[in-house]
Amino acid sequence: GVLRDAGVLPGEVVAFRVPLLLETVLTFACFHEAAIGTVLPAGFEESGSRVIDWVVSVAPVTGFASDRQIILDQATMERISLGDPSNQAREYPAHTSVCHIVFSSGTTGNPKPIPISIETLNDRCVVRREQWMRARPYFCQLGFSTMMGFQTFMASVVMGETFITPRLGKDAIDAIERFGIVCAVASPHQWGTFLPAALKSGFSGGNLTPIVAVGAILPDFLADQLVRRFGAEIAVMYAASEC
Repeated sequence: GVLRDAGVLPGEVVAFRVPLLLETVLTFACFHEAAIGTVLPAGFEESGSRVIDWVVSVAPVTGFASDRQIILDQATMERISLGDPSNQAREYPAHTSVCHIVFSSGTTGNPKPIPISIETLNDRCVVRREQWMRARPYFCQLGFSTMMGFQTFMASVVMGETFITPRLGKDAIDAIERFGIVCAVASPHQWGTFLPAALKSGFSGGNLTPIVAVGAILPDFLADQLVRRFGAEIAVMYAASEC
């Protein structure tokens, strides 16, 4: 209702800069309004961007038109809690309609928007999820701005499974132990952070079978240390998401 009252139309891009829990809610709100949700990544050129029509944030975003920002302050959150949840959902015009945008470095190091259609989302999260979700329970350390992070969330929702939120270091280890995770995916940098946290806490791998590295090439020395420490199979998925 807040999105609709602000003037968000079907097909417009709504970017979030909010805590993860609100990202999940806003993702569904955009689906409800047949809009295109995305995370506003740090470092993305906000001013004058043709990619983004609206910004939803907990604080004003510098460089973006104030009349195109929806600020989730206390008053707005109270309004949401009292709102009418019976709005009729708007429909995307076709299966090929874009419903979400993720960002890739595009091998350049700069955020690059990649549109995802309903058709693509279904293909990745239902038809071909066994190709990347190699075993379950499954844990992904990447956030919603990435293809892997977003499709992990959506696959969990579509298949009615528990979604374990991205965490780092000791928090990631705690999640892996608590939920009996057997497959974990992270970037090489995140695995490099995970390893010393595991050594410090005495974590030896638990039930991990595949360890998956994504987003960049996994250095051999890091792969060797992960294998020696956890005794798990290493899988590397490194490709250009925009292709």
